[in-house]
Amino acid sequence: MIESEPDVLIVEDDNELRDALCRALQAEGFVCHSVKDAWQALALIEEDGWTPRVIILDLMMPRMNGWEFLDRRKRSEDLRKIPVVVLSAADRRRTEHLGAEAVLRKPVRAAELVKVIRASRKPPPDPLSLTAGLRRARPDPSLPVRSFPPGPCGPNLAV
Repeated sequence: MIESEPDVLIVEDDNELRDALCRALQAEGFVCHSVKDAWQALALIEEDGWTPRVIILDLMMPRMNGWEFLDRRKRSEDLRKIPVVVLSAADRRRTEHLGAEAVLRKPVRAAELVKVIRASRKPPPDPLSLTAGLRRARPDPSLPVRSFPPGPCGPNLAV
């Protein structure tokens, strides 16, 4: 069995482009979900509780556009954790300060999009590695505890 790449959410109002992007990403092993506007993306994430590993975001869409989504993202701690790759035909001056991990111009080559997605995704923390690190940090009760007199670094330190 081939292990798949993480989930990608494509937010694009052009049906043909959205389907083509999904097919191209699925061919590269990504699990792809798509919606036609930012309003649906927010519903999927905030109301349904699903968290994609990367969002591919168009800017010019009806109902709720990409700029509005990015503005909402700035105010949401949970949304800021999800990397966003903007894919738009918008003028370069309008896309410079969006707060996205990357901005790609349409039309985009599938290989370029895949490369940017792989570079921008953030792996989820491994809860086992976090707790294992805490276990290693516990002091060994069999070791002696020594105190040092107060010094420039503060009160007594036990080592």
